Amino acid sequence: MAVSSSPTPSAAATGSRFPAFLSLSLLFLAFAFSFARDMFKSLVKLDKAALSQTDLGWFYDGLHQGPYAFCLFASSAIVLVYSARGMRPMATVSSPDRAVFWIRVLLAVFNVFQITWALVTVYVINRPKPQTWPVALENVARRIAYPSFFNFAWALVLALRSPAISPLQAALGLSYEDSIKLHRSNGWWMTITSVLHVSGYLVAWLKQGTLDKELRWASPHGMGNVWGIIQAAIFFPLVFASIPWIRRKSYLIFTVFHATWPVLLVASIMHATTYMQPLLPPLALFIIDRLACLYGTGSGPSGASPAVATAVRVTDDLTALLIPVGPLPSSSSPDKNDEKNHLTSNTHLSALDQDLIDMYQPGRFLSVGITTSLRSYVAHPFSIAAYSPANRTVTLMVRALGPFTRELHALASPEGEAVSVRVKGPFSMPVYPRRNAGEDAYAPTDAEIGESRKATTTVVAGGVGLSKYVHSATVSPATLKHFASVNSIKKDAAEIDGDEEVSSSSSDAATAVQATATNGGGLRKLWLCKHPAEMAMYAAVGADLTGWEVYCKQPSNAAAGVVRTSYPLFAQKVAAPLSTLARVFLYVLFVGLYLATYFVSRIMLSVPANAKYCTKQNTMEQFMRCSRWFAILPYLSVLVIFGALVTLVSVIRGAVAATERPASLFYTHPAVPAGIVRYVQRRFDADQDLDLAARKRSAVARVVAACVVGEEPAFRSCTSVPVRDVFRQRAHATGASFVDDAQGL
Repeated sequence: MAVSSSPTPSAAATGSRFPAFLSLSLLFLAFAFSFARDMFKSLVKLDKAALSQTDLGWFYDGLHQGPYAFCLFASSAIVLVYSARGMRPMATVSSPDRAVFWIRVLLAVFNVFQITWALVTVYVINRPKPQTWPVALENVARRIAYPSFFNFAWALVLALRSPAISPLQAALGLSYEDSIKLHRSNGWWMTITSVLHVSGYLVAWLKQGTLDKELRWASPHGMGNVWGIIQAAIFFPLVFASIPWIRRKSYLIFTVFHATWPVLLVASIMHATTYMQPLLPPLALFIIDRLACLYGTGSGPSGASPAVATAVRVTDDLTALLIPVGPLPSSSSPDKNDEKNHLTSNTHLSALDQDLIDMYQPGRFLSVGITTSLRSYVAHPFSIAAYSPANRTVTLMVRALGPFTRELHALASPEGEAVSVRVKGPFSMPVYPRRNAGEDAYAPTDAEIGESRKATTTVVAGGVGLSKYVHSATVSPATLKHFASVNSIKKDAAEIDGDEEVSSSSSDAATAVQATATNGGGLRKLWLCKHPAEMAMYAAVGADLTGWEVYCKQPSNAAAGVVRTSYPLFAQKVAAPLSTLARVFLYVLFVGLYLATYFVSRIMLSVPANAKYCTKQNTMEQFMRCSRWFAILPYLSVLVIFGALVTLVSVIRGAVAATERPASLFYTHPAVPAGIVRYVQRRFDADQDLDLAARKRSAVARVVAACVVGEEPAFRSCTSVPVRDVFRQRAHATGASFVDDAQGL
């Protein structure tokens, strides 16, 4: 029985790029506004004798932060509107590293310009008559402080996980892992500017002999400088824990130090209040991203939804986690006859099913925590392996490698066991989004690669790395019930046993397998499978393995009897995804709550203050209004009160939208039919199977191939470190580009 290919998203995903262009343009304007804030302060002269520090803050709020915040929120709102059915990105899905590279260049240019502007301001614009080099160095160090806060603000934007409000992910087609690359680059620029700021001050003070005076709490700048020491004591260990070698060796240390960012925020505000305005809008956006489920099927505390998943033990180290999403399909329950909420045929989908398919595309990830375990309560990210519309269930394939995954594997059983979990997401963007019916979802379009470019891409997935690249197949509930009733899964399992297997002694294996690569429009899909049961389970949960070349040392019939015709799904509360209108309403509500929280927290600052008001601080009101403690109130209100309001609204929304989903069965999809995959029973050999030795070129030949001929071969890999290192070396030797999709979070 044939299985239909994945249904297509709406025209927005394959139509005009204008929404993505508009979103990116607004984001760039916001970036430019935040970048130009210090230039504006240097060029616009104010009578500081007649204005207090807080009045200056209101001045910059109106002339700088207003347009900056509007552009940032508007860019995110455009993404929110189009994220329901996808947004056609500006960049190509085949080369995310190019977009990452040019954004890194942009960050470098802006930061270098900021440092240069600090020198221009001190030595040209505001140059005093007599100026010794220690005084000049101190002034330069003061000016370099702003780029640090500027980078702090944009580090929050680059850390957004939800594709519903992240402009870079949706408009550029970047995954969360790609945006985290930019987040790390931004963090290193923040480190560089912070080191220049701190070292400049220390050298100047040591030369002038004023170090002891400047660090006294009672001195004019003493309190701010002491808070600067506290800020450095928090920030630099955080930077140290972010070094790749340390982060990979001890992710727990990295997580603990990164969790101190709210304390770093408070210390930063206390250190230099007037430089912190650019951080407020990104802070609000970051809170919405972390605490509100604007994209998904539920909401709860901290943006997580409670669920009862089914943990299936597939092999000795692999667990399939089945998580129900959305109401039970009508045809699966005799008590429900809501025709608009279920899959009516192989080709016609309801609006709800289309939304769920678009949301839970493989390649995105969910963050999952085990609620019954204190050690495993913290959510861990896992890529979506497949989504079954007929069962309205999303599946994660989890390899038992660490404490969390081993505990999950211990809770699983071959029959399927109930596991209470917390689910956040889905997050990120799929590596290869679906296209229209009849189009190869993996092949770049002519508009993306140019008609003259002869792009050839080889995708290599290792084990559960297949989840990064695979797509979901779609069949109706009636079809799955038919397969289950006649036990046709076992019958279909025999079909692959009869399929042609390439032995390890076959000398023309590479040629034979290469012949199957033409289905991807110049793309080969290779899967290095650890056990045939993995392939059988991927197919059973709804993954479309069409066109994949599977390399495995064991015979395919070793998977016989592993996959069952059905697995239990347990009763629980679920909710349908929000409509676009509801998501936009919630987003506008959150932005309104942010503005209300911010302005109410600063209402006292609108009271005029004369120049002599802060000369003598005789009352508590004077102390609060003239000190940094009062200036911190807007930031704490956004961080704490606004965060609490977002959580409250999300919990209420989740409770209202929740419905009871009764216990049911997950009917597994049919096994892989003959001819769908190419099963090769041996270890994969890169040189032999890809014929890389014959493709090696000199440096001149690589340039000619890329620039003149237009050919640009590429490798994409989601495998273990040793395997992807081999592919990286082979890619460089053949002049191909290499994209590492296994970099992790």
